Amino acid sequence: MASESRLAASIEHPNVIPVYEAGEDDGLLFIAMRLVEGTDLADLLDRGGALETPRTVRLIGQLAGALDAAHAHGLVHRDVKPANVLLTRDEHLYLTDFGVAKHIGAGEGVTQAGQWVGTLDYLAPEQIRGEAVGASADVYALAGVLHRCLTGEVPYPRENDAAKLWAQVNGPPPAPSRVRPGLPLEIDEVIARGMAKDPAMRFHSAAQLADACAWALGVATDQVGPLRPDVLGDGSTQPSGPSAPTVISE
Repeated sequence: MASESRLAASIEHPNVIPVYEAGEDDGLLFIAMRLVEGTDLADLLDRGGALETPRTVRLIGQLAGALDAAHAHGLVHRDVKPANVLLTRDEHLYLTDFGVAKHIGAGEGVTQAGQWVGTLDYLAPEQIRGEAVGASADVYALAGVLHRCLTGEVPYPRENDAAKLWAQVNGPPPAPSRVRPGLPLEIDEVIARGMAKDPAMRFHSAAQLADACAWALGVATDQVGPLRPDVLGDGSTQPSGPSAPTVISE
């Protein structure tokens, strides 16, 4: 992972944690990052539960920008989750922990039978199956984080890891409006596309998911107004905006 760590250090984006140095010392890999005074998204959600929709849109937009910046540099984060999202006191967001990031096109798979890289609650089906992983895996995880922000619940709350594994690979996409009545049904469509089992059916970039989220929730941003129906679709046509990098399996 040394090359991935150095590549992460080269990313300059306001929502990617600044990495001052990455290397190896006595056989141990290390990353020296900026100290962020504040909290992380997991703690915020654990303490306060679901977030207001405008706040969710702001945070998801920042996180999407960080992910697309990583993807533009050829990196897949592979462990997008609330605990890896740091927030300053004024809620400037930093994506952190690129320790398990993988260069797009590098070999993928489980480390040993029954093991995988990433956090189960936000793990894309292809990661669980040990298949090649591209930027769309981070889009899947971003949709899972969006679900958590809107409902206070992980996408597939189950009693044990085996049940979570089955749900991630085989279960229908979660519907936030069923957990939090009052949310527009359009946000269920956003989650369904973002967490599609087939990577090719997902949004083609993290920013596109963030735009769809803002539209579905009726929150205007600098990038999208309250009415933007073209950001939703079944994934069969090429959407506007930059596409995620192509995955090349070894």
